[in-house]
Amino acid sequence: MRSFITHVLTFLLGCVVAAFVVLSLARKTSLVWQDNFKTRIAYTFQQGGARAAEQQDWVGVEYAFQASQAVQNGAAAHEWDISLPLFGWSITGLAKEHDQTFWLVDHAAMAYALAQQGKTDEANAIYKKLADRYPDKDREYFNQVAIQFLSTLDSAPR
Repeated sequence: MRSFITHVLTFLLGCVVAAFVVLSLARKTSLVWQDNFKTRIAYTFQQGGARAAEQQDWVGVEYAFQASQAVQNGAAAHEWDISLPLFGWSITGLAKEHDQTFWLVDHAAMAYALAQQGKTDEANAIYKKLADRYPDKDREYFNQVAIQFLSTLDSAPR
């Protein structure tokens, strides 16, 4: 009788561990997929901004990069309400932290577009944010980042 109870308990423990692993992998897959989707949306907005820059539509450039930044900052992956070991996921590198990949180019392009429109106060405010984050860089550097990124996006396949 003792071995039967041991087998049942081992089976139940195995089922719990297997369910936990399956739920953990499903959650991580969902978070990674949602983050990739968010990045693709932001990149699509940036490509639209590059097309607007090609046509000298600086208002369109400004709005496209504002939209890209809004997607990157405002769209968060939906997470399940049950608590799971987040520390273990962050060690494996699967847990998604806030992505700052587009921050520099979004802000540089917005500042450049505002400067091209003659909105110097708004452009200076964004240049100040950029300089605060990257104190060793100057305004010319940020303009070159914006110009290079816009031309790279414009030549990218659509």
